[in-house]
Amino acid sequence: MAHIFKHTMDAANRPEEVRALDQDLDFIGGASEAGDQFAGSVSAVEYRPSGAATATDTVVAIGSPGEDLTVGTASKNDAGQVNTIRVTAAGVVTQESIIQQEVTDVSGAAEDGDKFGQKVVLTNLAPSAVASSSSVALAVGVPGEKIDTAEGAGAIQTFYPLGGAVGAHDHWVQEGNSGLPGTLTANHAVGSHLGTSGSRLYLGVPNAAPYGIAYALPWSNADGHPGCGADAGWRCSARRSAGC
Repeated sequence: MAHIFKHTMDAANRPEEVRALDQDLDFIGGASEAGDQFAGSVSAVEYRPSGAATATDTVVAIGSPGEDLTVGTASKNDAGQVNTIRVTAAGVVTQESIIQQEVTDVSGAAEDGDKFGQKVVLTNLAPSAVASSSSVALAVGVPGEKIDTAEGAGAIQTFYPLGGAVGAHDHWVQEGNSGLPGTLTANHAVGSHLGTSGSRLYLGVPNAAPYGIAYALPWSNADGHPGCGADAGWRCSARRSAGC
């Protein structure tokens, strides 16, 4: 379960609750099942909706790394899933999207033990601008991902969860691509530790020899659209205020 609170206090000097969320609510995708680990990772960021002068609303990403998914007739245990939620200034809570590797155009395929959503982080790449489908970015850790023959090599997938199909601009990050150094190695668990700022995606590779290692990737690497050239035209206007 996840709880959303305000920054204002109630009569008992506790943060006021906006809403409690679980997968038995009608508007939340999925169903409450043993081992789902719904809210095993949670991230939230403010954004400015159309018609507002400042950031008044919030998007929340909720990871369920233990979510079992059915693909055809096969159950993929602990494949994992992420739900994104919108919270308006008035406290209205709605689901924005369901993200997992069986969604149309999302890279990869749901497999046993992927743990998609074990770590989620959101950032607003253009916080002063009206939010668009290319300004609020989400990174999802998939630490159990098997790549080629490397069991548990792990990966990160990035998305723009506000508006439109989430698979339209997803990007895959693994060792050896998108500016992330290294070579694919079993049990490196890339995606198990993530952090973010308005310009960088931070990630830990805890099992890299000999002592583990951490990296900071520019978001222009992490989302697969470096610079503001023709390949990135779909989100250039939203990113200019972030130095793009």
